[in-house]
Amino acid sequence: MSFCSEQKSEILNNIPHLLCCRRAMLEGILACRGVYSDGEITISLADKAVCEFTVVLVSEIYSKEAVIATSSVGGR
Repeated sequence: MSFCSEQKSEILNNIPHLLCCRRAMLEGILACRGVYSDGEITISLADKAVCEFTVVLVSEIYSKEAVIATSSVGGR
């Protein structure tokens, strides 16, 4: 397992319960991997678990539905 994979796993196994901390996690994901265009935010993630967790965060923090779309084009 790569260092990056280990870190993602560690973060997902220790998810904070406080809303402020969860919001900070989502904002970090958006800052690093988000793109705003035509009124939509696209977040490019390669890790399925992080993707699913991001959908949960978007729903609970912004009360918006997030859609997971897959692509055969690589990501990080």
